[in-house]
Amino acid sequence: MIPSTVVGITILAFGGLIALGNFYLSFLRIPLYRSMGRKVKWVSGFPIVGFVATVLGVALLGFSLPSLCLGAATLLVDTCGPLWFVVALLRQPSKRRGA
Repeated sequence: MIPSTVVGITILAFGGLIALGNFYLSFLRIPLYRSMGRKVKWVSGFPIVGFVATVLGVALLGFSLPSLCLGAATLLVDTCGPLWFVVALLRQPSKRRGA
């Protein structure tokens, strides 16, 4: 393997782990803790880290089709990335005057 390929796979895997951790903290942790009767405090994930690692990993892998598909799936799961930031902004109620 070419060294940039190994580095690209490693960085993409790191981005995937961060994305899974962010997904767990956003969607799975709160219901899980509540079902066990525990008090839940909000814990933030790692904003932008998963996004940057994923994009860098895909770039180092030469934008091949498998790396693009894996990168897109990772970005969809990463709840602390720019995609979910835009989704959160679009879901906010409008604060127009007179509304």
